[in-house]
Amino acid sequence: TPGQFQQTPGELPEGLGISRVYWALVHGRLRPGSQGCITAPVPHPGGPSAGPAKAAATMYHVRGASDEVSWVQLRPLTGRRHQLRYHCAEGLGAPIVGDVRYGFRGLPDSRALRQARLGAEWWARYGSRGPQRARRLAPIMLHSHQMRVDQPR
Repeated sequence: TPGQFQQTPGELPEGLGISRVYWALVHGRLRPGSQGCITAPVPHPGGPSAGPAKAAATMYHVRGASDEVSWVQLRPLTGRRHQLRYHCAEGLGAPIVGDVRYGFRGLPDSRALRQARLGAEWWARYGSRGPQRARRLAPIMLHSHQMRVDQPR
């Protein structure tokens, strides 16, 4: 019913669960196949005077890598603003390509992007010119790959 979704902002109805999976292209060589959980508190985006850091957790799995870039699958277990961006930069030591706020300082060349062996799933987002187009665009290379909503029973 429409009324059941009138909740406090940021609060999910009881029993409703959401799981999200993101893909990120990060600047740095991470070991392919490595995985784990980053549990670093995420600072308030407005700085310490805007509010305290909040507990956050992100599962990660490195799907591919080259000398300069790595393809990482991320699954946030909490929902903090800038959580994935901060966890890549600080937790993995590899900022997301294009994310100058969290430490990215320049695009890898298209050869490094090709060598990352990112697979057809990744490049399908950029069309037939894949690595050349991704290098030229320079947005934050963080993409929502999957979202699942589990409804209450």
